[in-house]
Amino acid sequence: DIGVLTNLQKLNLAENMLGRLPDSVSKLKKLRVLNLTGNSFATLPHEFCYMTGIEDLNLSNNLFADFPHAVTLLKNLKKLNLSRRTKMKCFPLTSQLSAIRKSGS
Repeated sequence: DIGVLTNLQKLNLAENMLGRLPDSVSKLKKLRVLNLTGNSFATLPHEFCYMTGIEDLNLSNNLFADFPHAVTLLKNLKKLNLSRRTKMKCFPLTSQLSAIRKSGS
């Protein structure tokens, strides 16, 4: 169970063909960097919004059709990557972001 890794600060789950995260991921309160690139995510679990320590989030090369609402609740988020393979036409910007990447390639 990933939720027992409560002191984890960086997590790289890139290129694992994942379609969902376990609910227990919300217990990773000290997580600062999360890389989910190259998976099959179309949505994020509601519990994701409790991971408020995340500063750098890579969601590139996934299957999001709509902007994941839980991302807007990550109050410390500074870098967000939504590039490649996304079908999103619009997404909200939050003032705390210092870098965002969204493109078709």
